[in-house]
Amino acid sequence: MPPAEHLDHFLRLDRLLHLTRIGRHTVYRGFRKATFPKQVKIRAIRLPGASDDQSVH
Repeated sequence: MPPAEHLDHFLRLDRLLHLTRIGRHTVYRGFRKATFPKQVKIRAIRLPGASDDQSVH
């Protein structure tokens, strides 16, 4: 997996779990052991009537 600074977008945890089909515990263990990219907190600004795909991050 490329370093986080080279990624062009972020995945929310639920989407990551769905796409990779690995468990939540495995993901958090990967964060602790640094085998996954460092977790980044994002704050979504939800626009009235916007779906998740249209949120501003």
